[in-house]
Amino acid sequence: MPVRIVLILAALAACATAHAQIARAPVLQVSGAEQPVRLSTLNVDVEVAGGAVETRVRMVFFNPNARILEGNLQFPLAPGQIVSGFALDVDGRMRTAVPVDKARAQQVFDDISRRRVDPGLLQTTTGNNYELRIYPLPAGATRAVELTIVEAASAQLRIPLGYADRVAAFDLSLRLPGAIAAPELASASTLGLRFERMSGGGDAARSTGVDTVLPTTPLLVRLPQAGAGTTIVATEERAGHGYFTIEMPIVGSAARASISVR
Repeated sequence: MPVRIVLILAALAACATAHAQIARAPVLQVSGAEQPVRLSTLNVDVEVAGGAVETRVRMVFFNPNARILEGNLQFPLAPGQIVSGFALDVDGRMRTAVPVDKARAQQVFDDISRRRVDPGLLQTTTGNNYELRIYPLPAGATRAVELTIVEAASAQLRIPLGYADRVAAFDLSLRLPGAIAAPELASASTLGLRFERMSGGGDAARSTGVDTVLPTTPLLVRLPQAGAGTTIVATEERAGHGYFTIEMPIVGSAARASISVR
């Protein structure tokens, strides 16, 4: 048995300036597979808060072949978005990526791949495209990948879901803790979503299913917009801690301001 060394790498070239988002659903490319590696589980969690949208996408791939394979998960990115997180499962646990220089990441990836270990490499390619190299895809087993994408909130939220024709398990969650009114579903396929008021304020919707046929067109959600001069305060609790955001208009010339919270 080879010694297993866990190392996950995220080579994000010029990550401070590469604004990107999943504009279309990712595609997994696997060479030499007698049977296609398929997406078995798709979890998409979207939260709109504080003028930003955070989308966490978890994909579980199943390799039905009798041998280990290597995959390349390719996804295009749209302007105005950043990839803020990446994780890969190792021995049943999700391990968060460590950002390193692109050239160094490729070198280390190749070195540890030859030792039959579990690296993952996320890097930019041409244009606004990213590629996630996954090895190994175990024979007759699954591998999970998680991406986190952040973008500025706008009047309309576009969520691509056509990752495959269908998946064995599907879960979509939308949360808007600071929403001043219920969002509006504007796409033809709504997957049975219905926004309901949360106990702490804001709105949320969720859709789950088994053997779910995924829509080929993105889910469109029109977000409620505050009127001019409106101040919005939103509160939220995460992991036992309370957080709040305040959105307020600023009238007149730019000025330095400070807020003290105790």
